[in-house]
Amino acid sequence: EISVSCVNPVICPLKGGVAVTLSGENFDSKMRVFVENVACLMVSFESSKSVTVQVPELADEGPKDIRVVSGKGKKKKRRKKRREKVDFNLS
Repeated sequence: EISVSCVNPVICPLKGGVAVTLSGENFDSKMRVFVENVACLMVSFESSKSVTVQVPELADEGPKDIRVVSGKGKKKKRRKKRREKVDFNLS
């Protein structure tokens, strides 16, 4: 199961566009990352434990949920979704 243990940096501007590295377990190169249901752009897949994404522009400040969706499996099967509550703030 995918899990996120660390987000770096943990504070980003509301305008987005910042590269953020996620650390965790069981990442795959086709996974998708969302901040408050807004998709992030995948910048690089380093390993099954590290990916870098570009944070999108969001409307309001404060702590945000990060959701990761595995890209593994057949298209017809439901993809595993995991919502991670991590210390991540936009200001």
